[in-house]
Amino acid sequence: MRKIQLNFSLLCAIALTVVILLAAATAAEAVRDPVPLQPVPENLQGLWVAPDCLRPREWHFYSSYFVFRAEDGSETVMQRAAKLQDKNDYTVIGFDPPHGASRPARVLEDGVMEMVKLESGAPPAQKWNDLAAVAFYEYMHCLDTDLPDGFAEIMRRSARLDAVYPACREKITPDCAQTLFTAYLSPDGDTLTEKEIRNILEDIAFFGALNDASGHTLETADLSRIILRIFDRDGSGGISLEELETLQNLWDQPALTGPAKYRLQRLLTQISPIFPALEHKE
Repeated sequence: MRKIQLNFSLLCAIALTVVILLAAATAAEAVRDPVPLQPVPENLQGLWVAPDCLRPREWHFYSSYFVFRAEDGSETVMQRAAKLQDKNDYTVIGFDPPHGASRPARVLEDGVMEMVKLESGAPPAQKWNDLAAVAFYEYMHCLDTDLPDGFAEIMRRSARLDAVYPACREKITPDCAQTLFTAYLSPDGDTLTEKEIRNILEDIAFFGALNDASGHTLETADLSRIILRIFDRDGSGGISLEELETLQNLWDQPALTGPAKYRLQRLLTQISPIFPALEHKE
């Protein structure tokens, strides 16, 4: 009987350990990407300022999956954002830390966005007027406001980021390759040339710098030539969709070595919080 009890205790201990490890893995996953893939509603997308259009001190630009903030001319902070749920007369938006958690938000007919911070632990009420708010924020949608430094570039590049993010954030799949190919293909081209590859790398460097406090920027011209040489199997001078889909592991390619490999790793590391699929693994 004692042996049976010991075996049962051992099984319980193993089971408990597995549960703890799975819970830890799940928690790590939640920290890595806490925002569900539901795009921010279209009426919330765009450029918003506070306190008003004539005296903008705070800037928010919402794309489908990201929000970019700048205050009093400071550097721009980039976070993921997404719709968490719809209520009767407002939407709950989720953010990455440090703001974290969620913010109820709604857009009024006069182009004003209202957003509130809830009491700690308070769930979103079904109606806006019933929210347990501890702070209230108001932003104006100002299309004719002079953009702060860098915001015009953010707005231009974020359309491609929004297109690629849902397909490529977790795994580099044929669907990801198709999305990347479509997002960066020149209107009059049928392959990705060195110019388009450089655009991809420059976008990675641009958004990576917003997530990297060190603010490192890297030269991408020679990297684009190396990547073209790796992918362009038929020597046509461009990468076809078929060639893009067939490459299984970029890091195994003999042409990608030395300083170029290290620099590409640094580029992808900067943006890996957004695209875990780009994390380098030996």
